[in-house]
Amino acid sequence: LIKFTISSYIMPNKSLQMELDVVAPRSPNSYPAILYLTGLAGLTPSYFQQALIDSIAEKGFVFMTVISLIIQISK
Repeated sequence: LIKFTISSYIMPNKSLQMELDVVAPRSPNSYPAILYLTGLAGLTPSYFQQALIDSIAEKGFVFMTVISLIIQISK
């Protein structure tokens, strides 16, 4: 499996940042994707369910989990 994290700003003023944890099969091919939101409004770290995530990705899915949303509040 290939595992990596993507971090990006969602809002142009950089007030909301998202990190996406991605697990995918290693062999190059087209795979269906699953966007998985964990409990607590999607803010539960995905490593709590790593065995489940790895098992699904090994069956030929790209598995993406939002691992954090960072909100910048201007003063």
